[in-house]
Amino acid sequence: MVEREGTPEEEEEIGPYEVIDDNTIRHFSHDHNLRFINDGMILSENTLCKACSFQIGAELFYICKHHQCGFILHEKCANLPRKKRHVCNNLPFTLRTDSQFEFRCQLCDQYSTGFRYESVNSVKIDVRCASISDSLDHESHPHPLYYSANNFSSCSRCEKKIYFVFSCDECDDYSLDFRCAILPKKVMKNRYDDHPLFLSYGDMNMDEKHWCEACETKVDPKRGFYTCKDCGVVLHISCLFGDFSYLMPGPLLRTKDEVVSNTSICRPVCYVCSSRCKLSSVLKVLKGEDVVYEHHVRTYPGLVSVVECGDKEKPAMITYPDVALNFCSNDPCPSVEDIADHQILEVLNFFSLESVMCMWLTVGAYILSLLAIKHKDQVSGLILYIASMQSTLTV
Repeated sequence: MVEREGTPEEEEEIGPYEVIDDNTIRHFSHDHNLRFINDGMILSENTLCKACSFQIGAELFYICKHHQCGFILHEKCANLPRKKRHVCNNLPFTLRTDSQFEFRCQLCDQYSTGFRYESVNSVKIDVRCASISDSLDHESHPHPLYYSANNFSSCSRCEKKIYFVFSCDECDDYSLDFRCAILPKKVMKNRYDDHPLFLSYGDMNMDEKHWCEACETKVDPKRGFYTCKDCGVVLHISCLFGDFSYLMPGPLLRTKDEVVSNTSICRPVCYVCSSRCKLSSVLKVLKGEDVVYEHHVRTYPGLVSVVECGDKEKPAMITYPDVALNFCSNDPCPSVEDIADHQILEVLNFFSLESVMCMWLTVGAYILSLLAIKHKDQVSGLILYIASMQSTLTV
């Protein structure tokens, strides 16, 4: 064995739990002993694993021996390693288990309050995405798929543009993003059907029209869907899984918001899309508070943080800080030309804004001026503060 000077030795791997007896463990994330359940018990759809934030269902699981505690883990999640490496980053990841801490996964771009893997440079990925290696055999495609990054591809299923995808070497035009790759094969949703719903891709008769049980609009089989094999019920993937589907019910630590179950007969009206929410979980904002949402938008130059606030009934106004203040990607900072030609336009498309007022100062003022020159139809006005002249210019 040859030792390389200056290369740190790998730390000895520590198991995620201590075995107490044949059916009991003490997991490092919890203070009490956990009991193994393997008798075929099927739990309700609202019983969620603390690690992956998904239904326990009919899978094997560990549950806390203190009945009032409610801590529960899938068997596979209880065996997650405390340290691991992933193809998305050249630094090792550590399993973090503070499950009330909300974060956004770098790979699937979804919010979660479950366990997460975090690197020393603060890259965070959820345990579902971390379980996928650099290659993938997926039921949506006949060929193996391989991890690729920084090509800003559109997912062939959901059609969303994202940097991290799995691509086919044999089919140049097929890509699958992590959001679609980690979709569960089976899910329970008693609101629509008493039987399990199974994930399917493109095996429905294309000549026959199928309608989603939730939103009552047409289903495109090519984009994937969930269906009951007994009753024939069909649902869009987007009607079962949304932005808050992997957030555990309860208050969020970093905001005053609360994730609540959407189980009432009268569904609440969403502030963002102005429609009645069909999803099983919604984000409740305290009354009397200014509603402020932070979005992480995937753009060609990289991930950018966008804060949305104010009255949606009024004309939209966009402000832009100095370059890189809201850039949250490991990629190089984009040029002002890339920001004006790509980044801002993609943000406008994300919010379905045809035309906006633009306001800011210093470098941000220059970027918005470029936007107005190159894309006149999408800029209804400019308000620029020129620091050297200590004056405001309104166009």
